[in-house]
Amino acid sequence: MVKRLTTSERMAKLARPRTVAVIGGALALLALLANDPGVAIVIASLIVPAAMLVELPKRDLLENEPRWGAPAMLAWGLLVGVLVSAINAALVAELWIDGAALHVGAAGFGGAAAEREGGAPIVLLLLGGIVMPAVAIALTVAGPVGLRRYPIFRNEVMDGVTLGGAAGGGFATGSTLVFVWPMVAAGRSGGGSAADWTATLIGLFLTRPLIFAIAAALVCVGLWRVAITQHSPDLVVPAACGVGGVIVFALGDLVAQPQGARVELLWHLVAVVGLIFVARPFAAGALAQDRRLVASSRARIICPSCRSMTPPGQFCAVCGRPLAATPAEAAADTNFAATPEAPPDPVVDVSPAEPMPGGADIDRNQG
Repeated sequence: MVKRLTTSERMAKLARPRTVAVIGGALALLALLANDPGVAIVIASLIVPAAMLVELPKRDLLENEPRWGAPAMLAWGLLVGVLVSAINAALVAELWIDGAALHVGAAGFGGAAAEREGGAPIVLLLLGGIVMPAVAIALTVAGPVGLRRYPIFRNEVMDGVTLGGAAGGGFATGSTLVFVWPMVAAGRSGGGSAADWTATLIGLFLTRPLIFAIAAALVCVGLWRVAITQHSPDLVVPAACGVGGVIVFALGDLVAQPQGARVELLWHLVAVVGLIFVARPFAAGALAQDRRLVASSRARIICPSCRSMTPPGQFCAVCGRPLAATPAEAAADTNFAATPEAPPDPVVDVSPAEPMPGGADIDRNQG
């Protein structure tokens, strides 16, 4: 007899990175069969961010966050990626490479056009390699920071990791959309050799989403940890690693582009490995801090209004709203009210005794 799966079991089965990869690959293949390679590239660039969306929330110890949080941050990052990458593409076209088949500057990989133009000018290295990456990471993490106004998104450090990773992955997809927009608009290939396109696609599908997701997650780890510990190094160190990692990556990418797409991809791989190496202890520290928080809050309850953990009492310590009494508390109150009052203690007369007839006083302590 075949067991029928419930709706929740079907959703849990679909919420796996492997399933996301299969669905995304199938959609990209359909776009290729429809002779629309630009759309196929954009769809494929969403596979890694979408896989992180279904995998990172499983690392939460509480897992009570609304499901719309991470997808909303993915959309936020995509919008920021489109905006910042359009500015970057305009800077590159104005200061360095003009007339390229794709919007070079949005996602790198200038290919033959970068080889013809030679090294990037100093002004572009300053703007595109330092200023714009710092602005990009700041705007990307602004979305997760905005969600901190809801207590449900700030009770775990892993909330920052999940929201930051989603926003960073969305930024990479937004930059890919700007990069291949000429292909999307024209519905045709952007030209170039097979080797260059292979390196470019690996960068768009894998390395760039990982780089920006890890960098944004590092900054959010710092913001979430310092809010809990009030210890400034908990913010400065991971945030500096995240912002500095993006700046170093962007500068190296501009320098590597004239050397060809394969050399540029090699630099991507170096940046990914370096960021993973830096991020591992911070991720472990985030999980350890969340475990300590959960262990110290076992005597607490979850507020029915804001879903945050709070000490038992009449009002929530986070949102201030009244807490509903538990069944046990309600039963205790009822039993107490129904118990009849005990009779008052008898009053003992401690006044001096009357003299006995016959004139002899009796000592009360001798009875």
